[in-house]
Amino acid sequence: MDLARRAVACKGWRWMPGMLPLVFEYGEWTANPRLDSYTEESMWVSDKSVPDLTDPATLGCLLALVREAWGDETIGTAATREADGRRGWVIEAWEPRSPANEIGPYETEAAALVAALEAAP
Repeated sequence: MDLARRAVACKGWRWMPGMLPLVFEYGEWTANPRLDSYTEESMWVSDKSVPDLTDPATLGCLLALVREAWGDETIGTAATREADGRRGWVIEAWEPRSPANEIGPYETEAAALVAALEAAP
């Protein structure tokens, strides 16, 4: 949950349709309904909600936020190989002049995306 809290604390963070919010209730984290529109945000997301970073749709939205924050649509994630000497996930930009050319490696794709959002200008 620390990683999800870090994501929400970023300057470039906002809830997007398709994300799956989690809320801490009755001593456990519970998924709330997926956000279908901006109008539903206030119904399902509170200041105690965090994104479910294991949810594929939420990760896709997080990637969109990273691209927006960096102003670079070429940014993506890539898994590294052991042969590369770095096992994990990196953020890559296909645009050679991008300030986010490569960030990582990180243990998970979600961790790479959160780090990129934190590092955004």
